[in-house]
Amino acid sequence: MSSELETTYCGLSVRSPVIVGASPDNLSSEHARQYTLAGAGAIMLPSLFEEQVLASHREIEFFPGEEEQALNTEKYLKEQNAYNCGVQEYLRCIARIKRQVGIPVFANLHASTDGNWLCIGERLQSAGADGIELSFANPCCDPQLSADETEETLLKIVRHLSEVVTVPIAVKLTPFHSNLANLAQQLKKSGASGVTCFGFEPSWQVRQDLISPSSHWSFGTNGNMNLTLSGILRVSSANVGVSIAASGGVTTAEDSIKALLAGADVVMLTSEIHRAGPDVIAHVCDGLSIYLEKNQHPSLQEFLQHRPERRLDRQALLECLAAVRSY
Repeated sequence: MSSELETTYCGLSVRSPVIVGASPDNLSSEHARQYTLAGAGAIMLPSLFEEQVLASHREIEFFPGEEEQALNTEKYLKEQNAYNCGVQEYLRCIARIKRQVGIPVFANLHASTDGNWLCIGERLQSAGADGIELSFANPCCDPQLSADETEETLLKIVRHLSEVVTVPIAVKLTPFHSNLANLAQQLKKSGASGVTCFGFEPSWQVRQDLISPSSHWSFGTNGNMNLTLSGILRVSSANVGVSIAASGGVTTAEDSIKALLAGADVVMLTSEIHRAGPDVIAHVCDGLSIYLEKNQHPSLQEFLQHRPERRLDRQALLECLAAVRSY
């Protein structure tokens, strides 16, 4: 692959800005090999869930009369283990994939609380993970829990995790925060190196006898980037010094160029890889190279360095949002 697409993400050198987003297929060393051959800059592994880590340390306990809760938890843990192979195999997969590929591999932690369980970060790093992507499960059903308290929990998790690992931490955000620019700033101060706009919400099973989230991976919306671009613009306008990854609706080179122009440093392809296969990575990389050549940019790095000249500043962004509200 041409060196013109080389860039950095979370302080790591990546040979292209096309990152394979988290999915269970990424635990396959053969899939990882194919992604590497196609030109991927890095690979994100699927989530390892807090409940799994706690269960592996036997920290989930139930009291008399909680048999139904125990059964539901056991069923949920089986689903999670089917999704990502379980804690021990997850660690072995990291080591296997790192032997197979020569690009950064990020483990993923799905967290909702701070605690000693975050020591799993050390084991992920020791297994060979080059970075950790943190997905935060927002406990948004408690009316007594304020937005500030919720975000402080996330910041505590990031601070704790940054104390136990030396690899970079990227936080996968949801769009449901009141001020993404401020949150990105606080995450940077807490030890995060990057943010992803955005993570997908869980799939929900809603039946007459059951309402529950599912850990099964599913396709995202094809080609709809409005929400993703909005988040990137809000975070990049803060200019707080974190890497920004675009996730959600990115399917083509044109989508990738839009995300990079908006302020992203890398783009994540996930659903489109499953729809079209690993070759879509090569197609996007080729499209980016053609765009750079046509616009007389010798490299992606040079393009990104000159991007602030074209990016909306904070005041311009506010004026644009005000104009939208006037319709």
